[in-house]
Amino acid sequence: MVGLVLGGIYAVGAGWVVMVERVPSGGGWITLRHMGSFLITIPVSGPASWLGMKLDFDRDVDAVLAIGGCAILVYGLGYLGQAAYLNWTK
Repeated sequence: MVGLVLGGIYAVGAGWVVMVERVPSGGGWITLRHMGSFLITIPVSGPASWLGMKLDFDRDVDAVLAIGGCAILVYGLGYLGQAAYLNWTK
């Protein structure tokens, strides 16, 4: 249950970050488009970048895969934390 709650909260928050960064904005000579999206999904987007796969957060498929992969990781951490807590309190 803890993993589901944490994974859901993460997915909503990361989805909000990606959607906010899709709005076109100025920037003049410098642009840091999708830097927040990359950072919020770094457990998936970091290794993908190191392997030469450039995730484009303007594409829905890339954004969903990055957010979904990270949400699964957060779920797993929540599940392991809950299991460790329940074993520790026995």
